[in-house]
Amino acid sequence: MSRKNSKEAKARRRLENAWKETRYTPIPKPEEYISHIGFIPNDPFFHNSCLAATQSGCEEFAFRTKNQLIDFVENIDFPMKKVGNKADIPFVEVSCYFYHEPNCLSYDREIIKSAESIGWNTKNYENSKLISGDRGVIDIEKAKSGNVTALYLVRHRFIDGKWIKDKEHFHRRNPHFAQLNTIWVPLEEVKNLPEGLFTDDDKVYFSKFSETLQPMDEEELDRLFTAGKESILRNSYETNEEGEIIIEEYFNDEGKSIGFQPKKTRESWLRCFDPFPLSHKGNELLIGAAPETMNLFTGETNEYS
Repeated sequence: MSRKNSKEAKARRRLENAWKETRYTPIPKPEEYISHIGFIPNDPFFHNSCLAATQSGCEEFAFRTKNQLIDFVENIDFPMKKVGNKADIPFVEVSCYFYHEPNCLSYDREIIKSAESIGWNTKNYENSKLISGDRGVIDIEKAKSGNVTALYLVRHRFIDGKWIKDKEHFHRRNPHFAQLNTIWVPLEEVKNLPEGLFTDDDKVYFSKFSETLQPMDEEELDRLFTAGKESILRNSYETNEEGEIIIEEYFNDEGKSIGFQPKKTRESWLRCFDPFPLSHKGNELLIGAAPETMNLFTGETNEYS
């Protein structure tokens, strides 16, 4: 018998092609359910997701509640589990949203004018097929004041040949990526994520993990100070009595130094992370934009992202 037709080769091919058997089978509805838009296949990518979509511009979305995210990281062997970091702590990368009532679209001229002044409509409506075609904008304050649920979109930014097959598949399964609402969460900390709105304390606590897991080396630290404006840096980071920016050193569990980070002020941390509003209307996802932000190195203001 040739190697190609050996029992081992046949078993390997059956394993590699197992996904084909379930590609036309819809995934079961989870206990916590909002909506499945389009055909959602029985694929681990969509495992236990309360809000999922596949039909918008060939992009795939799998939003999970906190409890569903806990189930996902505990029971699914997703590729990013194997991605290392300097601290050698397993983590999950998630983009954070707050799901709100769908009646928060505002046509108030003042709210629309305020949003357009920092880039909304001129950028998002023209380029996004996910946003409703009318000229309203999401009233953020109204959205936050209603019944809100935190939803998490796991990022799979690693081409492993299975979950993410190639560059095109990478973009399909990482839609609408923005750094502002994306954090690294150690697997042991997932249970501490909010179920509703993030408080300011939550934002500061969880946004720090990307730095503690992957701090800068000395060369990266030098480049940061070379690229940034001194006056802006001193306003963005904490300083000692001599006016010098405080540099924190990080260590792994064995006590070995793994890198450094300048110590951000609380205000700077709050500029680094903010969940986006999310809702749906019929078969459309309604994804809000980021608020106005500032580059901590240059002081330049960013438009709505």
